[in-house]
Amino acid sequence: MVLHPIEHVGLYDFLDELAGQRVIEINSAIKPYSRKLIATKLKEADSKREQLNKRQKADLHFYLKDFNKEVGEESDTLRRDAFYRSDSTFALTVNPIFGLTGWATGDESLYHRYGGAELHGFFNGLGIHFRLTDNHESITISNPSFLTQRKGALYKSSSTAGADFSRMRGGITYDWNWGSIGLMRENMVWGNANNGAIVFSQRAPTYTRILLNLAPKDWIELNYSHGYLVSGIIDSSRSYPAGARDRKIYVPKFIAANMLTVKPMKGLHLSLGNSVVYSDYVNPAFLIPFMFYKSIDHQSYYGTGNYGGQNAQMYFDVSSRQIKNLHLYATVFVDEISFGRMWDKGSHSNFVSLKSGLRWTNMANSNLSLIGEFTRTNPIVYQHFVNTTTFTSNNFGLGHYLGDNSREIYLALLYRPVARCHLKLGYTRAEKGTYYPYDGVTNVLGLPFLENVDWQYSQFSISGNYELINDIVIHGSIDRSKVEQAVIEGVNYQYTPDNVNRDGWVLSAGFTIGF
Repeated sequence: MVLHPIEHVGLYDFLDELAGQRVIEINSAIKPYSRKLIATKLKEADSKREQLNKRQKADLHFYLKDFNKEVGEESDTLRRDAFYRSDSTFALTVNPIFGLTGWATGDESLYHRYGGAELHGFFNGLGIHFRLTDNHESITISNPSFLTQRKGALYKSSSTAGADFSRMRGGITYDWNWGSIGLMRENMVWGNANNGAIVFSQRAPTYTRILLNLAPKDWIELNYSHGYLVSGIIDSSRSYPAGARDRKIYVPKFIAANMLTVKPMKGLHLSLGNSVVYSDYVNPAFLIPFMFYKSIDHQSYYGTGNYGGQNAQMYFDVSSRQIKNLHLYATVFVDEISFGRMWDKGSHSNFVSLKSGLRWTNMANSNLSLIGEFTRTNPIVYQHFVNTTTFTSNNFGLGHYLGDNSREIYLALLYRPVARCHLKLGYTRAEKGTYYPYDGVTNVLGLPFLENVDWQYSQFSISGNYELINDIVIHGSIDRSKVEQAVIEGVNYQYTPDNVNRDGWVLSAGFTIGF
């Protein structure tokens, strides 16, 4: 199971388009997809070419140049790679990765460049993939406090000359007819979304995890992950002097998560799951893929209350593509809930996040798609008073990029005029309310939702990309943003990075080779 980067926007959008037209059926609540799954779905669409328009047929032919390799088809139409070898049981692909994006904001400009290589292949069910890039930014534009969807970066160095960091993704997996298991360093995106998932997003840096996928029948699928997070909390009892400085040992931090998807009828996917963030040692109970972790958490208190437990969550996702060209979806993330006080206005404090949306695909066969999405996250969601069990890794949130006490409206019009071309007109309005600390002592029941708006952001954006040949993309955008951030005495939160997502016009352009 070689995972294909979700950054390949054109391909993922094309698969969503095919699913919306009911040409294929795909579980879009679990991403990234594997190359094998993508190849299977593209071949399925190829068998139904009569349902596609001229542009879609051209897009399908283009993507099959790459993914035909996954199903063992050899032909002169395969894409060109830096290195590719295969036979009946073996395949290996190696390609360079390089990218450059520049932003211009009035009299200022900044850039991000990266370079590296990727490798992926398989042998008798065993799959490997490897992606390494070395990155440089002219200024630091990734920070845990920034309210952006930009993937978190762990800087090796930072100065007036810029900032450097590396990204390493990869893994080894074993596949069989109805499942796969692997050890990998990757992000996962859980929950249907077009502008930031609320269960697991790509906001945090990649982390190492065990991944299990089981699909014994077409109508049921189980996904499970057990990951090693980075707490950033020093374990003073295990740290020790090492020469002129101390050797710092951090508290181990883990996350176990599962998602069961049932497909009662074509086009309808019902998913539910739960997760637990815990620390100090690996708990074997959390290695069981199908358990309800909240109950295990309750049984671990030993009379110490929540301070002796972990941080558990539940989530539900509904995806309906039963009406051709219309995708309706909703996700509920439950951090903590009490049915006893749900209707008590005075003490209402259910820590819940909700996302709902729709996508009207290929309207009137015009290559136009319309997206509308609404997200609301109540106060205290994603927080926890035990600092080693917060819903974070490297201090970056694992969930929605806005965090708690926030609201977002997202609208977009997508247009694919010709094959490989992806244009978008988008509008985003986001609000972030007062930050309420959660220390385990202060009463957090009945906290008002967005009573005061500390940060407000709106943006109109025109963006586009064109894939010249497989995995070589040029892209650009014109954004008009407005940011309002309240000045609060004694508090210094910087929610917006300098120069990016700022007030005024922002122009960007760049290219990528690989993802």
